[in-house]
This record gives sequence, structure tokens and C-alpha cells, in this order.
Amino acid sequence: MYAIKQQIIQHAGLLRLPEISDEEKIVSLIQLISLATSFTEGEWNGIVTTSGIVENVSQLMIETTNPKIRTLCGAAIEVIQQRGCEAGEPTDWRSLLSPIVSLLFNSDEKISEIGKQSILKSVVQNVEIINGLLQLGIFDETSELLDLTFPTQQTAQQSQQQILPQQVLLNILEVVEKIIRLNEDSAKKTNKLKKSASRIKQLNPSRQVRGLIGSILSILDDDEQEDFKEGEITGNMKQQYEIKNIELEQKILDKLADIWFMLDQKWINRWKNFTQTDSLELPGPITNQNLLKPDGINPISGLTHKNYRGINKELWYFLVKIYGGGPEIQRKTVDIYGD
Repeated sequence: MYAIKQQIIQHAGLLRLPEISDEEKIVSLIQLISLATSFTEGEWNGIVTTSGIVENVSQLMIETTNPKIRTLCGAAIEVIQQRGCEAGEPTDWRSLLSPIVSLLFNSDEKISEIGKQSILKSVVQNVEIINGLLQLGIFDETSELLDLTFPTQQTAQQSQQQILPQQVLLNILEVVEKIIRLNEDSAKKTNKLKKSASRIKQLNPSRQVRGLIGSILSILDDDEQEDFKEGEITGNMKQQYEIKNIELEQKILDKLADIWFMLDQKWINRWKNFTQTDSLELPGPITNQNLLKPDGINPISGLTHKNYRGINKELWYFLVKIYGGGPEIQRKTVDIYGD
């Protein structure tokens, strides 16, 4: 172990020397990738926490303009994290993940993409990595970024910070959505994020941003609805829902919309079964994911008006408030394939 650790320290240190050439950095990176696969699982924590490999490789990735070096840096980080997931020993993930999170929030889209892919692969393999990300405050940092990107009038006048490119924002939101989806307890730390996301959703951001924000809020709303069980439905509640059903149907008929919100017809059928029959079975959260591809943004092919319905904004937010779910699908006409 000692010989391997010394070689890692040597090559990691070379990466920080301004006088070495790109060719020498490439050689060191290749050596580091090879060495990272050589030590045993039990040696991982001691090597990574004391050699400076994560910090130096991450910093080089940010500073370099050489695409080959950047690719090798990403490969080195991925191998190191993969070995950490295999190790299964107590690890200070907060310290080790800090440089990777810095990559994710970097203004360079390619660097941010590498950070995103590294985190997404890791959180699936080791739940402790999620805890490390939460300790680093990734939700609050995302909330601050959202408020900076979509400022109120007051914060817009006060802020002097540079706004990150949209693709970087999408990378961050994708990571956040994955964390919340994989770890139910993480929702307890999202108060600030949820407030920012809810505000921004009303501002009609780009479709990609709106889709990811809608998915995040949908998951969080689903968590809040967990204690709303079928067995808790009383006759009085049932009557209240029937009254609401009549009111909502009238809203659909009476009010046209500038912006239409698509709604899964299968969910509508369940809702009508609950509100218009003797059934006490709740329709559950809105299931608009049935209309979308896995990216949560683009509609699946072959949909017709038998598969969805367009409703106005007032009705959409009313239903979401009661039942939760989503995601939000906005269009200018009642056509899910339109703008």
C-alpha cells in the first residue's frame, strides 16, 4: 500500500506544478487512473483522504483548456468514486464530494456535465453519498442559484453575481431531482428549495427548467400526501369532494385559458370515479408522467385527446394542491405536441 500511496501523492502533486507540460500532466493522469484500480478496498479511504488526488484532479479540470486532460480528469474522478462505492468502509463523504459538487456548479458546461455524471452514478451505488451531499447543503445552494437566475425585482437590483448558463442549471436540477427521488428523508431539508422552485414555476421558465422543477415539486408533494390514506376518507369528506367536483367541472366549461395545462386522462377517470360514484378510493397524485418520455419533458409519441385533457391554470393548481403529483405540462393550445 505504501508504494502505491507514494506514487499517487507524487503524480497528484505534479498536477499542481505550473512548470510541467500538458503532456506530462496527461502521463500523470493516466498513471493515477491505473493506480486507482490497484489498491485494495480497505486502503481506499486512507489514500484518498491524504493524497490530495481528488482536490488536485478537480482543480486541474476547472483550470485546463486541454480537452484530453479534461476527459482524463473526469475518468480519474469516476474511477476514484467507483472504488469508494466498493469499499464499504466509513468515509468522510462530505469532504470527498466537495470538489465534485464544485464541478457540478462550475460555469463551464462540460465541466458541470462531468460533475453531474459523476454524482448521478455514485448516488445510485451508495446511499452514504447522498448524506454527504445533504451535509454540503446542495439543496440550499441550488435554491440560492435559482433565486439568482430568476431574481425578484429587489434581488435583481442588489445582485452583482454572474448567472450560470441554463445547461449548468439543468445539470444541477437533475442531480437534485435524483437525490429527492432516491432518498425520502432528504425532503425534510428542502423547505428553502421548495419555496424557490414554487415561485419560479409561476414565472414560466423554459420547458426544460419547468419540467425538472415540476418533477421536483411533484415528488415533494407526493411525500406530503403520504398520510392521506384511503381509510381516512369519511362520508363528510366525500361530500365535500363531490361539491368541489361540481365547481371544478363548471370552471372547465366556463373559463377558457391563455395557457393550457395538460392532464392525464387516466387520472381524470380515477378522479371522476372517486367524486361521482360511491367509491372511497382516492385518485392519488396526478400521473402526468404517463404522458412523457423518461426525460420528464418531451411527450411520448402517439398521444391523442383520448389520452389527455387541457385545463386552465386555476383548475390545475387547485387539483395539485389537493392531490399533489404532476409534472406540469403547459401549452399555448390544447395540443401536447404544440408550443
